Amino acid sequence: MITVYKKSVFAAFEEEKVPVIANTVNTKGVMGAGLALEFKLRFPSYFDNYREKCSHESPSPGSAWIFRGDIFPRIISLFVKEDWKMPSKISWIRSSLKRAEEIITESNFERVALPLAGAGKGGIDPQTSENITREVFESSKAEILLCLDKTTSKTEESMIKQLRAMSEYELKCLTLRPSIIKRLLDKREDVTRFREILDIRGIGIKTYSILFNALISREPGNDNQLNLF
Repeated sequence: MITVYKKSVFAAFEEEKVPVIANTVNTKGVMGAGLALEFKLRFPSYFDNYREKCSHESPSPGSAWIFRGDIFPRIISLFVKEDWKMPSKISWIRSSLKRAEEIITESNFERVALPLAGAGKGGIDPQTSENITREVFESSKAEILLCLDKTTSKTEESMIKQLRAMSEYELKCLTLRPSIIKRLLDKREDVTRFREILDIRGIGIKTYSILFNALISREPGNDNQLNLF
């Protein structure tokens, strides 16, 4: 059974208590943008394991793999890209979803949250991705939440509010450059999704990661992050 869910896979875990969520990845061990970057920041032990797997096992595009570490949720990696610089392919999306369906069946998972595979940085039309997902999981016994990521989760909404409320002193405590602090103070009211911080001129992954970790560490139940305050 497939249920369309307007929020992200992270909201499905945090708010709907879905115990298994999926991430879209490449085979090169890089999580530098989009959904994968947030997985890297939220679950560092998962990222370390993924990077090691890519280094030593050379996964193929179209495969899938489940991380069963000492954290929850369980995480299924969908290898929908070969190189992070290149787009996804429909054949890889279909193949990785089929392998994910096998993992879900073998593991007797009852509820799983999936993103629109390849529809972000992968360049695949969202409707095409949704159609493939429905085709692959039409007979699945598990409840599949297909996450459109159209609205903020409670955690993301809280993080944005915290960002808007941070004082200049608090930003300085994060060792951000004065020029970066000025841009954040000037542009933060325009941020409606946390990832939009990366659209602010001069702000890269390093600054974004510092802000993400600092703010998510204040959220209840996010013990994977370092508490920086």
